Amino acid sequence: MLRHFPSTLRSRRHLLNKTRCIGQSWPTYPASRRSASSLSDASVIRQNLDDALRQLHATEAGGGGNETLDRWYSVSVAQIKSSPKLLELTSGKVSNLIRLLGKAYPEHEWHEWRFSSYQKGLWTNPEVRTKFFRSLGKSLGISNTELEKWYDVSFAVIEKYGGGSLIQKYYASSLQNALAEAYPDHRWVSWRFSRVPSETWSDPANQKDFVLWAKDQLKIAKLDDWYKISNSDIEKLGGASLLLKHKRHFGRLLQTLFPEHPWHLWRFEKISLPNQFWKDAKNQYDFFEWASRQLGLTSLDGWYSTTFEQIQSLGGITLLNEYGGSLLPALRAVYPNHNWDVWRFNQVSVGASQALLRSENAAWTRFAEEIYQILHLSSLEDWYRVSRPQLQSDPRIKMSLIRRAGGLYPMLCRAYPHHSWDSTRFGASGKATGAYSRSLRAQLKIIFPKYDILENHSASSDSGERLDVDLYIPELKFGILISRSRNSKIASAKDEPDDITTERLNLSTAPGISHLIIEEGRIFSVSELEYLINTNLPK
Repeated sequence: MLRHFPSTLRSRRHLLNKTRCIGQSWPTYPASRRSASSLSDASVIRQNLDDALRQLHATEAGGGGNETLDRWYSVSVAQIKSSPKLLELTSGKVSNLIRLLGKAYPEHEWHEWRFSSYQKGLWTNPEVRTKFFRSLGKSLGISNTELEKWYDVSFAVIEKYGGGSLIQKYYASSLQNALAEAYPDHRWVSWRFSRVPSETWSDPANQKDFVLWAKDQLKIAKLDDWYKISNSDIEKLGGASLLLKHKRHFGRLLQTLFPEHPWHLWRFEKISLPNQFWKDAKNQYDFFEWASRQLGLTSLDGWYSTTFEQIQSLGGITLLNEYGGSLLPALRAVYPNHNWDVWRFNQVSVGASQALLRSENAAWTRFAEEIYQILHLSSLEDWYRVSRPQLQSDPRIKMSLIRRAGGLYPMLCRAYPHHSWDSTRFGASGKATGAYSRSLRAQLKIIFPKYDILENHSASSDSGERLDVDLYIPELKFGILISRSRNSKIASAKDEPDDITTERLNLSTAPGISHLIIEEGRIFSVSELEYLINTNLPK
């Protein structure tokens, strides 16, 4: 009677009996279950792999030959499983195939990542990652002494050689991070890569390192040399994304990194000012304070002699554009507590004139008072004797403002609103001689600032005779007579104007006194009048 054996025992005995049959050999197990000694010989492994590869290509390509080792990279898992010999050797795993290839061809450098189906988790090994980038460097012709060439390698090249997923997953798409692991002894500069890591510019230290490095590249000798560079200069050096963090103005970056230096954004010759820059009152104030130092102004009144061209050369043209291209309203906005007089500016714009017309009467009062001093008037009544030629004779008097006010009478009404002005008295004939005389006197004071200028004076000649002149300079013994004749001309003592009395003409020939006869209303510049006087003075 048969004993009942456990099923496992019966199975083992059945297998033993089966394998003892004549002509049968031991079953072939996968490489992982075979004894180590059976695959320890590299030549045996190589032979088996060569046979397997030959069979594989014979099946697929009809018996092609001349296989190279790189053909193994294109073998897929499906091909391994479809080949009995490869399946027996590798158990259908690419990792086993790679291990066997390493034993069979130890002289060949195998790249695990080049296999069409490399094993999962390959990149978790840092040694493999380092091996990939060092191998890639050799393929690209980058030696250990030419590591700078890595800066020119694009992400597309990395993907082409099979490292796309590697750099994305393990290095956050940063080639710098990858190379820092592969070449830990080399200092890599973030901004020189085609892709700058997003977190690079978040660190102020990296920003400062970039500027100091760019300083050497651009040959910046002193801080003010930065004013000559452009945004494109910075972008070419890899700082495009850095500029974005500072509103695309390199000057803002410098202000952040070197706050101890007074940076003036308007001085950058090739970089436009940020939007709304001049809307900030502090920026306007800073400009005028800096510009006054550049122009050597010692007081606010120095701005009166400043020209539009000077402001333009200092980089302030866009600031003036905020005020219609006029200096006056800009100064009023920056220095509101100062009384600005439009007529004192060398260049008076239309906008400034219109601003004066809209201003309060106090501004017109200051304008009229200044003319009052220039013409040496002694009372408001003297205004009635002021003539147009007299006003036009002095360049300090802005006739354009008087015309915009509607004339002298409307201007005085605004300047002195509490005075009763008689419009019919302005421009009366025969009343201008005194005012014209005072105008000439003002010019003489400019020519001879240290001499006394006497009006309506009776001078004594060497012979004791008296000479009545309209203006007299005692130190020079020189007088000026004003003729009301329309036919008279500038003359010496020998000339005989029509409208000078015989008595006065006779006196004018008094010896020892030089003089000049001038037609009333005739206009001279200071230099012209000085020349005429000098030609009539005794040699």
